[in-house]
Amino acid sequence: MKTNRSYKRKRYLYVVILSFFLISLSGCWSASEINNLAVVNVLAIDENKAGKMEVTAVIVKPNMIFTETGSTGGQKTKNPLIETTTGKSLYEAVGNLSKAVPESLYFGHLNVIVFGERAAREKIVTSLDFFKRQTDFRPNITVLVAKGPAQKLVQTVPIMNTTIGLELRNLTESNRFDETNMVQDISKFTEQLLANTADPYTGVIQTASEAGVDIGKSKTARKKNDDRRNKEKKSKKPKSSKPKMLGLSGTAVFKKGRLKGYLNERETQGLLAIKGDLTSGIVVLDCGGNQKGTVSLTIKGTESQYIPKLGGETPEMVVKMRVNAEIGDITCPDFNISPASIDRLNGKLADYMKHSATAVLNQAKNEWQTDIFSFGSSIYKKDPDTWKDLESHWRDGKLKQMDVHLKISANILRHGLFKDPGQTDEAR
Repeated sequence: MKTNRSYKRKRYLYVVILSFFLISLSGCWSASEINNLAVVNVLAIDENKAGKMEVTAVIVKPNMIFTETGSTGGQKTKNPLIETTTGKSLYEAVGNLSKAVPESLYFGHLNVIVFGERAAREKIVTSLDFFKRQTDFRPNITVLVAKGPAQKLVQTVPIMNTTIGLELRNLTESNRFDETNMVQDISKFTEQLLANTADPYTGVIQTASEAGVDIGKSKTARKKNDDRRNKEKKSKKPKSSKPKMLGLSGTAVFKKGRLKGYLNERETQGLLAIKGDLTSGIVVLDCGGNQKGTVSLTIKGTESQYIPKLGGETPEMVVKMRVNAEIGDITCPDFNISPASIDRLNGKLADYMKHSATAVLNQAKNEWQTDIFSFGSSIYKKDPDTWKDLESHWRDGKLKQMDVHLKISANILRHGLFKDPGQTDEAR
């Protein structure tokens, strides 16, 4: 009899426990229906003249992200909503943004954050504090800097993708011909910003015309376009204020949490070569001698090694670099592929990269005294006690005084399917 009662009690207890678990698994109290979400795809962060934060958000419906065509049921989706709000802090500005949008803001698919120049100079640290504290943001959000306000740039209509966020994300991914490794995500950028052994950098975004690129236009067409722009500037009602195409244009360099300046394309190549991060890009070399024409090379990768030399009054740094490349085309009429000619090209490529590396060292290390090369990190790893003595004056004299010795080698791996330069048959 006692056994039956004990069995009934255990069974009752099991039923209560299972009921508890079933209730807890019945749903998520904080869940939001996907159709009720306003997905923030891009954020532009500016500082206005009054010192307040300006946030411009590009907001899209979920079907614009989760479908390739950006359409549902044969009907095109609506244009994204672009809202701008202000606040004393970034947190307040984003809070005001939520008041202006009827649906729940969702930041889980935020692709890109673009800082305007003024905000990058004054508000970068406090802005990143907001992104660190919130749980909605992913660590791989792309960080870019604009020359001037960022608000106008994020209003660009995407050309190849359904959203401007995807357009910018694809633009900043490494490709065969353009170097994009200077672009940092928010996790890496924040890590370098808070480190005392390195300084951060990231890519600069501009309109293609501001970057000096007019795609698919002849000189006559460009002249007509320039004349049209001049007329629009004089007119009270310009036809359109939205840029039509965006492009990367160099590197934004930071020091002590503030935007310090910009590197051009050649200096950016030098920076990435020093760090061993130059994985693509085009280098055009003269044929040499009395020959007219050029040899175009595609960078295929770089290797870099830092060797700190400590113990003297000031530290020294030996940077060993190896650059690999392939021949893209040859316009030199009498150029012949041979071991001797390849050796000459290797020497020219090494000289080119040395010039680029020296240019960025003179600008960033000597003039700005910012350690975007992570030389301090290399010294710290080799001798923490020496770094402790250097740390307090590293960006105020010690970095500038350090001699950097560049040892560069180049290796052209292949010349393509065709060996000699293209020529016409003079016998015809």
